[in-house]
Amino acid sequence: MNTDNTTQSQISQADYAPLPVLEGYRFYRFTGSDEDYENIAKVVNSRQGERDFFAPTDADEIKREFSHHGASCDPKRDLMFAEKDGQVIAYCRGSEEKSTDEEKWDHLTILNINPNYREQKLAHIMLAWSEAQASLRHQTHHAGEAADYCYHCLEQMPDKMALMKAAGYTPVRYWDTLIHHLEDIPHFPMPEGLELRAAMPSHYRQIWDADQEAFKDHWGMHETSEEDYQAWIDPKDYFQPYLFQVAWDGDEIAGEVLPWIAGPQNEVKKRARATIGDVAVRRPWRGKGLAKALISRTLNALKLLNIKEVELVVDSENPSGAYKLYESLGFVFDERGISWRKPLT
Repeated sequence: MNTDNTTQSQISQADYAPLPVLEGYRFYRFTGSDEDYENIAKVVNSRQGERDFFAPTDADEIKREFSHHGASCDPKRDLMFAEKDGQVIAYCRGSEEKSTDEEKWDHLTILNINPNYREQKLAHIMLAWSEAQASLRHQTHHAGEAADYCYHCLEQMPDKMALMKAAGYTPVRYWDTLIHHLEDIPHFPMPEGLELRAAMPSHYRQIWDADQEAFKDHWGMHETSEEDYQAWIDPKDYFQPYLFQVAWDGDEIAGEVLPWIAGPQNEVKKRARATIGDVAVRRPWRGKGLAKALISRTLNALKLLNIKEVELVVDSENPSGAYKLYESLGFVFDERGISWRKPLT
């Protein structure tokens, strides 16, 4: 049980929202103690049976992730725990990013509650606090600029869908997870003049820059920083450059497919699945069949590693025709995610 409430003395500051009150619960802010990181990991791991559970974690991994938040999130201000019967059973964390396509601030809430203690009243109170925290932060640091409250969830999560509707959020974008079962993988030749090269550490920055350039005009993209790059290359289970398929035209990257295999997730969910995180082709090389060639090579490479299925997430309204491209390669629909928004007040 964390009894350090020293940070609560800071609620008088302009960008600190008061903590909520709910009978039977104790709320307190993140202090940065080892116990706090352990409690976050425990709450995350308690959700292993949930459809949207990603992978088991631990305090060290959480601490490493938090070290890269930069200005997007100050955990001592933007993260709150809920404790019941002396046990931390939930936390919510807010963060902000400046969108590049709409020139506004997105204030995102992540809310995790131990399923054994889930009740809608608790979820509503924690979401409301996160909104209040975001509103004060925005008024203090970005007064007069447009902003939304944001939340993401799967369509197949009825509790979260109900929470969003009750809180006045509107679905603004749909993200479909597509699956390839690695049967009848089509073959497409590499466009003439391009070559594949293994991803070396000296290439990482160029790979990152090419990815950011290719997606800069896509919906929901945000301004990125050096901190984001450092977080991307920080050692973790899902940074696996030995799996990258990168096509070069001389000294320039033409396109890339960046997959990973989440071993801990596969073990928990008893499957052998890989994820294609990004398919990026830079403008001068679009329309030449490069994406098809890179994806087909990625699928074949993953099949040789005894992977049984490959997933990717696609914007259902992607203007570049990505959805049809993936379907033509043999990907089929699996589940749908929703981006929710509500104007910040």
